Amino acid sequence: MIRISSQMLVSAPKDRVSRYLRDLRRLPEYDKKVAEVVVNRQDADGAEIAVHGAFLGRKWKDTVTVQFTK
Repeated sequence: MIRISSQMLVSAPKDRVSRYLRDLRRLPEYDKKVAEVVVNRQDADGAEIAVHGAFLGRKWKDTVTVQFTK
């Protein structure tokens, strides 16, 4: 299994950043490996999304469950 992680420094209030990152439709704006996101289900605790894109020139697609931290 390959695990890829990254960090970004954002100069904004924590709650505003949290709201932005929880809007999973915006994922392609800050993760260039993602071309499109379809949110199948989302609530306060998490979401199920269908995504596709390309990584290292290889196309990929997946349906994933996201759990938000508190």
